[in-house]
Amino acid sequence: MFGIIVAGRAVDTACIQTAPDKFTFNIPDVHNVKHITVFMTGASLFPAEAGASIYFGWPGAEVSWQLLGFLTNEKPSAIFKISGTKPVVTDANPFHGVAGMADIGQIGISIEPKTDLMQQTPVAAAAAPTVSDFAVFSEKMLESFFNFASSFSSPREQALRQSDQNWIPIGTLQRWRENFHRKLAADPLFWKK
Repeated sequence: MFGIIVAGRAVDTACIQTAPDKFTFNIPDVHNVKHITVFMTGASLFPAEAGASIYFGWPGAEVSWQLLGFLTNEKPSAIFKISGTKPVVTDANPFHGVAGMADIGQIGISIEPKTDLMQQTPVAAAAAPTVSDFAVFSEKMLESFFNFASSFSSPREQALRQSDQNWIPIGTLQRWRENFHRKLAADPLFWKK
């Protein structure tokens, strides 16, 4: 019914059913995993008013479960960022009796009513960053750098008297800023090329 994908690894559909409504996947070498995709295989659907909460469990003597998000028939897959999550101590354990192992993390899937799913709050660090998140960050960083560097501007004559300092004409900085804005508008991921 479920599968997971860890980048660079084969698709895993071998979940372990720990209760009639609970499933887990083991993730070896979890400390080197950044994102996990969880999906429904299409073999069967949820009942009309049900869905599944998706949890991530850090390895340890007692697994530290954190809510990542949910799946429904209308949203049959999701990508979660786990590298930003941190193990926490909590009494809330939706997968009682599931013991942790050395460097093996776990994905836990709990089938629940949709009304319960909508009231749950996933850990914020689990949301995968979007292109628009990067574009907003880039804009803010660019403005911050430009404002900081511009605050040191001085007339050319004064800059030349400071022989121990290098200086950059503010016009050069402005052209760089305009070029960066243009490239970011055309392709938010241009910096990866």
